[in-house]
Amino acid sequence: MGWRCAMLPVEEVPVKMINAVRGVFTACWFVSLLFLDLLCLIIPRHRNDSSCEKILVVRLDAVGDFVLWTASLQQLITPYLSKNYHVSLLGNASWTSVADQFASFSEVIPLDRDRFLSNIPYRLRTILRIRQACYTTVIVPAYSRELLFGDAIIRLSGARNRIGSMGDCTNIRPWLKKIADTWYTRLLPADPTICYELQRNAEFVSRFWGTDVPLTMPSLPIQSSIPEELRGIEYFVIAPGALVAGKRWPLHNFRDVIDMIQQKCGITGVVCGATGEEGMGVALSNTSHGRILDYVGRTTLTELIALIAGAKLVLSNDSAAVHIAAAVSTPSVCVLGGQHFGRFLPYQRIAVDERPLPAALFHVMPCFQCNWICSNKISEEAPFPCVTLVTSDEMWQEAKYILLQEPLSKKQPEV
Repeated sequence: MGWRCAMLPVEEVPVKMINAVRGVFTACWFVSLLFLDLLCLIIPRHRNDSSCEKILVVRLDAVGDFVLWTASLQQLITPYLSKNYHVSLLGNASWTSVADQFASFSEVIPLDRDRFLSNIPYRLRTILRIRQACYTTVIVPAYSRELLFGDAIIRLSGARNRIGSMGDCTNIRPWLKKIADTWYTRLLPADPTICYELQRNAEFVSRFWGTDVPLTMPSLPIQSSIPEELRGIEYFVIAPGALVAGKRWPLHNFRDVIDMIQQKCGITGVVCGATGEEGMGVALSNTSHGRILDYVGRTTLTELIALIAGAKLVLSNDSAAVHIAAAVSTPSVCVLGGQHFGRFLPYQRIAVDERPLPAALFHVMPCFQCNWICSNKISEEAPFPCVTLVTSDEMWQEAKYILLQEPLSKKQPEV
C-alpha cells in the first residue's frame, strides 16, 4: 500500500517553522525565569530595624491603564501617608515621570518591562533591590494580574503582607493563576462580570480599606509647555498608533478625516506617537493635503500630555491618547474594537463631572470580548475586523460636531 505525506506549500514552511521555533523558545525562557525567581528566594533580606512601616505599591501596566488608575491612586495611599508611613511605587518606566509629580510617594521606582523579561542581570538587580528594601506590605492593585511581573514581585518581596485582587485570567492561564494566588496573604474579592475600569479601581480601594470610595474621573497635571510653533494657533492631534497592531485603524481612514477637517476648518494637524511608530507620522504628513506637523517619537509623556491639553480635538485608536484627552478635558474621538469592550471604553458619565468624554466609534460583533484572540484576522499586522468596520465618515461626523457644533447626521451605535 502506498502512502502520502501532507506537504506544506513552500512559501508557508519558513513562517510556520519560525513560529514553532519562537513558541518553543518563549516557553523555555518562561520556565527559566520561573526557575531564576525560585533561586532568588534564597537571597537574604536585610533586617528592618526601623519602626516605620514600609509600603510598596506595584503597578506595571501601560500608560492608558495608569491614567485611569490615577482616579483611585491617592485614595489608596492617603491612609498610609496620614500615618507617616514610607510609601513607594514600583511603576512602568513609560509613565513614572508623571507619577513622580502626581502623588505623594516617598520614592518612585521605574521598571523597564522589556528588560525585566529579557535581561537577567536587570531582573536580578530589581529583585535584589526589592528584597533588601524590607517592605512590610506590598500591594498589587491590578485586576488582570501578570505572573512574571506583579505576581513574581509579590512572591519575591518577602513582605509580611502581600495583597492583591482575586482578578481574572486575561493575562495568565487559570492553572498558573491558582499557583500565583498562593503567593498572596490576602486576595480581595472582585466582581467577575465585565466592569468599567474606573469602577474596578474604586472597587479595589473600597475592599482594601473597607469603606465606600466615590467614583471620580482621572485628572493629569500639565507639567510642560507646547512647542513654540503651536503657540497661538488652533490645532488637533492625531494618534494613529497602538501597542497592539490589530487595534490600529487603517492610515488611509485617518488621512481622509484629516483632509475633511482641514478643508472645513483649516486648522493644523499634529501627528503624535511613540518611538517605533515614526512611519505612520511620515505616511500621514506626506499624503495629507493640509498642514501636518509630525511629532511621532519626538515627545516625552509630559510633553504629549501638554500637546493634547492644548488641542481642540484628538483623533485616536483605543490607546493612551484617548485616556490622556479625557484626563485633561480635551474632546476626543476614538475607534474601538471589541476585545475588552466596556472595560476601558466607552467611558461612562460620572454625574458630578461635566468634562467632555471620548466619543467611541464601534460596531458590535458576535465575537466581542475575544481578549485579542481574533479568529477572523487575516494576518499578524492587519487590524481587527471590528476595527475596520468603522468608517472615516463616522469619525468625521463626530469631529464636525465637536469642531463646528454641527448636529450628527446619524445616530451613534448603541452599546
